[in-house]
Amino acid sequence: MSKNTVKEIIIPAVVLTGIALVVTALLAFTNALTLPVIEQNDKKNADLARKELLADADSFTQVQITDEWATKYGCLDAYTANNGAGAVITVTEKGYGGNFTLLVGINKDGAIVSYKALKQQETAGLGSNGFISPFADQFKGKTPGELAVVKGGAGKDNEISAMTGATITSKAVTKAVNNAGAVFTAIQKGAK
Repeated sequence: MSKNTVKEIIIPAVVLTGIALVVTALLAFTNALTLPVIEQNDKKNADLARKELLADADSFTQVQITDEWATKYGCLDAYTANNGAGAVITVTEKGYGGNFTLLVGINKDGAIVSYKALKQQETAGLGSNGFISPFADQFKGKTPGELAVVKGGAGKDNEISAMTGATITSKAVTKAVNNAGAVFTAIQKGAK
């Protein structure tokens, strides 16, 4: 190799590799410093979301989920209110835009209080409306398990009126709420 080859190719490659290693080490160090804070903030936000969904609850205790709940119902976690006000159950389901994660609040009588999307990728202004009013309001006070999506107006207690142009999301949200209801029922049976 000539001296020009060393100066033109090898030295810049070595310098660039050194810079990349230093930057990688700095990023790893920063991640190690911030990870506990991020996890603490995530836990705090999840606690606030549970309290928002089930305002009558004083505090929550995490329930050990079973493999069946995870595989059959897409249950990620479940928390019961320590004062018996109900439970908040996190489920995942496949919608039109991919999987979404839903936090579902169910009162002590088994009726839906509310739900909230933790993560969703549904089409903005269309499928994403499945996580807000007025679509979400249809679920309040209903007992999950037998809820069904219908096109047009909902006429029966167990019917949810589909969003125009977002039937897949309507069905997916309804399935997720029904799945949360199944987990709630299993929790209640286990508590007796």
